[in-house]
Amino acid sequence: AGLIAGTFGAFLAVYYGLKTGVTPSLNIISALLGFSAVRLLMRLGICSGHYTPQETCVIQTTAVACTQVAAASGFSTGLLAMTRDAAELTQIPGSSLDDVVDLTWGKTVLWSMSVAFFGLFVAFPLRDYCIIQRKLTFPSGTATATVIKTLHADPAHVQTSLWLLARWTWITSVWSMFLWCFEGLGDFPLFGLAAAKYGWRMDWDISQMAIGMLLGPNINLSTLAGAFIGSGIMLPAIQAQHECEAQLKDQADPSCWYYTDAPKYLDLHAYTLFPGIAMIVVDGLYSVLKLAIVVGRGLVRSSSSSAGGGPRCRGRG
Repeated sequence: AGLIAGTFGAFLAVYYGLKTGVTPSLNIISALLGFSAVRLLMRLGICSGHYTPQETCVIQTTAVACTQVAAASGFSTGLLAMTRDAAELTQIPGSSLDDVVDLTWGKTVLWSMSVAFFGLFVAFPLRDYCIIQRKLTFPSGTATATVIKTLHADPAHVQTSLWLLARWTWITSVWSMFLWCFEGLGDFPLFGLAAAKYGWRMDWDISQMAIGMLLGPNINLSTLAGAFIGSGIMLPAIQAQHECEAQLKDQADPSCWYYTDAPKYLDLHAYTLFPGIAMIVVDGLYSVLKLAIVVGRGLVRSSSSSAGGGPRCRGRG
């Protein structure tokens, strides 16, 4: 059951990574899928016995591990950028079409194993400090544990949850078939053709709306603010003031930031791509350094307290 839910989650991780760049953790969904699969097998008589919350936790952990390996291995980001198709598409000056990475079956398996074991070696020391010693709340894990406990303790809640899951599965399937039959709805210029040139198109994919429901308002508002600043302010202003025709290259006009024949990595969207990458990298480095400092201080305090020994009492006399 865990491998089945993990396979489904891995497909979703690659799909949403290619489409939106955002991959939800799918912790609670994996627990629901695993629980539903085991209950279905028990009703069909394929398996029997006492089904415990610990088994659901193992299924959920296996499914999330498969999903995270697919998301972290770069199958929707870096690995595809090193393939021959990407090299032929971008044609960066100085690069060779022979300097590419062919994603064979063996290379893919070895790369995924290395990513998985690297995460294990990093996460295991942090688990002892962050969860056991400091007792951090770990919101997603706490919420998943609460859901698993409720699934096994309240049969009425289980029936309601499975019914909602089945109903919305049917609604999503029907809506997806509707969008497939009427081509163009997935790229609808809701704000007009002028705004559509800068990416302001409406994707009526109901699964994208589900991601927004899972992420919460704080992340959604931040994403909306970034989209408004980039596609609503920066791109129109740069195109109106700094786009030049290709035949004006010889004039060396400083107001020409890019030309109409520029490659994809140096055209209009480069002025939002590279600042966005820089912001992500700097924030990631800050988070890593902050975590390293916090962990280092905790280890120093732990070693100091261990070396000092326990409290001592002065005897009488």
